[in-house]
Amino acid sequence: MYRLYIHLLKKMDGGRTLSGPVHILKGKRSATTIQDTALFGLEKWAALLKNISYSHLRIEEQKLIQKELVSIIDKRAFLTERGEEIFQRNKTFFNHLAVDGMKWEWNGEADIFWRRLTLLVQTLSWMKGGSASFIPVNSDYEDKKFVKNLLKSYEAEEISLKLHGFLLHALKAVSEEDAELFVNRLTGRSQTGKTIRQLNSRDEEIIFTYLRFRSTIHHLMSQLTAEDSFLPLLLPEASSLGAVTTSARITGDFLYKGMSLKEIAAERGLKTSTIEDHLVELAMYDDHFPYQNFIKTSDIKKVELILDEKVNLGKLKEIRNALNDELNYFEIRLALSLLNRNSQRGK
Repeated sequence: MYRLYIHLLKKMDGGRTLSGPVHILKGKRSATTIQDTALFGLEKWAALLKNISYSHLRIEEQKLIQKELVSIIDKRAFLTERGEEIFQRNKTFFNHLAVDGMKWEWNGEADIFWRRLTLLVQTLSWMKGGSASFIPVNSDYEDKKFVKNLLKSYEAEEISLKLHGFLLHALKAVSEEDAELFVNRLTGRSQTGKTIRQLNSRDEEIIFTYLRFRSTIHHLMSQLTAEDSFLPLLLPEASSLGAVTTSARITGDFLYKGMSLKEIAAERGLKTSTIEDHLVELAMYDDHFPYQNFIKTSDIKKVELILDEKVNLGKLKEIRNALNDELNYFEIRLALSLLNRNSQRGK
């Protein structure tokens, strides 16, 4: 797992502490983590290891020190020569993974999709065998309700044909090994789905097997969005503000009532800097955020020009120095959020 940490630390390029990757991989609900995920271009990895305990992640984190793969300078983590070697050996694997954590993991969409899909496949398999009595692969009430409603709306045979055709086509885009990994996790009338650990090869670290599986799940979800049938119903509804913390949403509610930054801080009993954190979050994910109230479009362009000169995204001080202190840190962070949002959406 520490190999994945190295990949993220390389992207951060000394911009954060050793714990930076842990917070992102765990999907920590904080303004700083959400902002760092975007600023360092790590949306792909957001919350991808959310189901792994912090204690286990910390153990893996310490391996970086024990193996002398990182050096700590002014509390910031940099890769050593050994760390760089491991990064180079594994970067192709990590770069080719079709994962999108911020889109499919942050709010648990991938988990819901997988539970619905496995229960649906199991149900269809037993119905085809002439029986509807079986022990469900998961007992979640909402998942069972979803499958039951789907079968009320469409014929089982129609669902089977559509689903089989979709999976057959979509899995052709992944390697044979990854397709087999996915299929072997499914449960049917004559097959019990295996766990990641059971399917893990001795030649591969288990985290690599897990990531290959999640990559396939994300690929299927992405393909479903373009399906012209009832199959996209398998995807849970997503909110454009799904990544925003609850506290930031509350601040947004006050903002849209016409309150100023200072008025919101007073109303909520929070520091002005905390409200600024919330605004940076909202700017990143809310298409209707009134950024003109806080920064000029021309100033956003100035920050963009500085970034084109390859100033490290995470080092706000360097950006401010390059701007001759024309903008404060809040304005710079706001500009970075807006630029990142536009970049992510291809604007």
